[in-house]
Amino acid sequence: MLRYIVAFLFLNLSYGQNSALFSVEYLYQNDYYTNKQFLYGNSMNSVYVTTPLNQKNEEVKYTVNGSEYTLSPNEIKLDQSLYFKSNIENTVYGVQSLDFKNRFVVIDSTIIFNWVLVNDTRLIAGVICKGATVNFRGRDYLAFYNENIPINAGPYKFSGLPGLIMSLESEAGTEFHRWTVVSFKSDLDSVPFKYDLLNEMKFTKVSLYDYVKLCDSQAAELFKALRSRSDDTDATLTNSVTVRSGIERTYEWENEPDDKTKK
Repeated sequence: MLRYIVAFLFLNLSYGQNSALFSVEYLYQNDYYTNKQFLYGNSMNSVYVTTPLNQKNEEVKYTVNGSEYTLSPNEIKLDQSLYFKSNIENTVYGVQSLDFKNRFVVIDSTIIFNWVLVNDTRLIAGVICKGATVNFRGRDYLAFYNENIPINAGPYKFSGLPGLIMSLESEAGTEFHRWTVVSFKSDLDSVPFKYDLLNEMKFTKVSLYDYVKLCDSQAAELFKALRSRSDDTDATLTNSVTVRSGIERTYEWENEPDDKTKK
């Protein structure tokens, strides 16, 4: 598997625990796609922003303030998501698109990260980073974090380690997800996406439980439509368990008795 070479040398500088603004750029890769993803924030909260996915080896450049990569409170690209995280509460607010018409603020308040610190290190950008493992929603992850940058955040929804997550990877059979830090900047005067933006958005708010049900229902309808077009006239549609191929494969409530009141 390809390894991305991180090309910067200033990550060994310590980062003060204050309200200074910072930005982190990650390279995300899976079996088929890659893109750039960004983390903006301060010691209190952060916003994680994804860019459209590209097929591997397809060179596409993005500029944060350019016309290809913009966001207003009521306009968001279909293949772009945002995740608002706060250190005050264990909740992630994800701005996600169900289809071409429906976008939601998905309230994820059931996140649990039971990190296990391991006796493993990795040299990243000239800095020795410490290792940790976690199982999150159906996948095992190996992370390496930099204690010199005491930011309780990381890629996607991940957080909870005593330092910025520099590398995070998961493998399940032939599937993998990998994030690698490309750059880190601190003491910024401003960042393009602030946590306050969440209050300005007018998208319908739903719990993660309800959003997952909507996604599963949409996938079932698609499966039904595909089966109806099958050349096999004897084929019959049977009940089946949805196997999710995304980052999150299973959810906490799926190991518990069905509860329609979950938030």
